[in-house]
Amino acid sequence: MEPAPPRIQFHKKDKTALIQIAPDLLVINQLKPYPSWNKFKPVILKGFQIYTEVANPKGLRRIGLRYINIIEFDKTPLELKDYFYYYPFIPDTLPQPHDSFLTRIEFPYEKGKERLIITLASLIPKTPEIVYIA
Repeated sequence: MEPAPPRIQFHKKDKTALIQIAPDLLVINQLKPYPSWNKFKPVILKGFQIYTEVANPKGLRRIGLRYINIIEFDKTPLELKDYFYYYPFIPDTLPQPHDSFLTRIEFPYEKGKERLIITLASLIPKTPEIVYIA
């Protein structure tokens, strides 16, 4: 497998947003603090406009919008069902205290042309008393 080509990153002066480019790739990231959609959408459109002018792509294979939210909990043990509508089901026959987890589900829309993908996962904690869920 060939290594992925390096990405070039352009950061906003205050480091709250960045645009990443590579061959056939444009990624526009917004970091904390998250602005409203009305403020983020023009950043996406401007980045896409510049990319198309410079790279002159022949078309689009995929467009994605990902919302990544990291939630910190100081409560242990943590009952995911108390905070989320979607969470991993752990049968009573398995040990109930668990460590890390990752769960993902895809919902097709528009006759399979579009997808809603929901992912819920634990992250490596920065401190042992905090639980991080993304």
